[in-house]
Amino acid sequence: MGWANWAEPRVALKNSTSGYGPGGGKLKVNGSVGGGGGYGSKGQYQSTDTTYGNLYGASALSHLHGGSGGGAGTSTGGGAAGGAISLEADGNGTLTLVAGGVLSANGGSVADPAAAGGGGGSGGSIRLSGKTITNNGTIRAKGATPPSGGIGGGGRVAFNYSDNLTEGTVDVGTGAYQGTIAYNTPPSVSSGNSATAKYSNDNYRKRLAVRYDDLVVWYPFDEASGSTATDYSANGRDATLKNMTAANRVGGKIGRALSFDTASSKTSGDSTGQHVDLGTWSFGGAHTFASWIKADEFRDSASFMTLSGSDGVAFRFTSAATSTLGKLAAEYLGTLGGNLYIGSDDSLLQWGQWVHLAITMDDQGQGASTVRFYKNGSLFSSSTSTQTAPDSTSRSFQYLGRSSDSSKQYFAGDLDEVRLYRIALSAN
Repeated sequence: MGWANWAEPRVALKNSTSGYGPGGGKLKVNGSVGGGGGYGSKGQYQSTDTTYGNLYGASALSHLHGGSGGGAGTSTGGGAAGGAISLEADGNGTLTLVAGGVLSANGGSVADPAAAGGGGGSGGSIRLSGKTITNNGTIRAKGATPPSGGIGGGGRVAFNYSDNLTEGTVDVGTGAYQGTIAYNTPPSVSSGNSATAKYSNDNYRKRLAVRYDDLVVWYPFDEASGSTATDYSANGRDATLKNMTAANRVGGKIGRALSFDTASSKTSGDSTGQHVDLGTWSFGGAHTFASWIKADEFRDSASFMTLSGSDGVAFRFTSAATSTLGKLAAEYLGTLGGNLYIGSDDSLLQWGQWVHLAITMDDQGQGASTVRFYKNGSLFSSSTSTQTAPDSTSRSFQYLGRSSDSSKQYFAGDLDEVRLYRIALSAN
């Protein structure tokens, strides 16, 4: 399954205007022909008046732009610009353009061969995203060459893929009017412990995430500074760093991470400890908490994530008084099945080392759901099917690194790529 987006082409009105769009061609260059529209390259006659026929946008196509129209000449109007197309395979899908197929965002030309005619429109943009992209047909985003007006600049094509690309035939113009072709791929982890990497297209990074549309929140913590943790989900739930500085932004498992360094003597009743305030939003039902965690030490009942209030939820260490140090727990308060506390069979974490933790809970009805703990992608332990998923409710105290229980300690260590889903992810 996939989806498509497109943008409306821009045209020039006959004999009366410059081309529409940020790179529109000039009206009646030297009192005669129309200038070519610009986009991925400059349109012809841009050098005559640099206000027109210009470049804009970026080759990565983080933002999908249409092309720009050619300027009108004395005898004819200018050509229309190429539009914009985005084809995106859902999840880890494959995009294939079959043999003989043509995907086109070419700029429009001018049919009338009269002298002093309008300029050609620029090519538009085509963005393809998928795990594997195979082009057995033809992809076109080139500017038009009219009978007498200026040539339109080439458009832009971007391939966003993770595994393999068969580029095939791609035409974005030639020579001075050649547009751009970009290849956006995710970063690779360069070592077993950490990687510093930058995606060329954040929109591509987001859509590459597992079950992106089912995310409640997603915090990569890749900002270099500031007090905001940007939510990469579609929900826009940016969080606020509390009592933290740029020094808390450290090298992570992928890119940057957040380091929590509150002293062990401080409990959550003291709000001056280091934590992240997630704001207020509704959540309940089946879910998955997932994060890379590098814990410094065991802290009594210290939470990675707390969603307090009625039907409260916490993913945390167990109590030192009741269990082996390092064991983890999923806690659900006030559900239809009562207060629930599900502990892992043994320690999931290794002090000072990155471990990927995922805790899932399905929703099979009262007393019929199961909680599962995953370590580094493998099932670690699971409860019997006697749990009850929390009701959906809005909570006003929601944190990372801090408990809603004033007597509990703060988390000590690093968190990276924190995600909460509204579904129970499968083992796959």
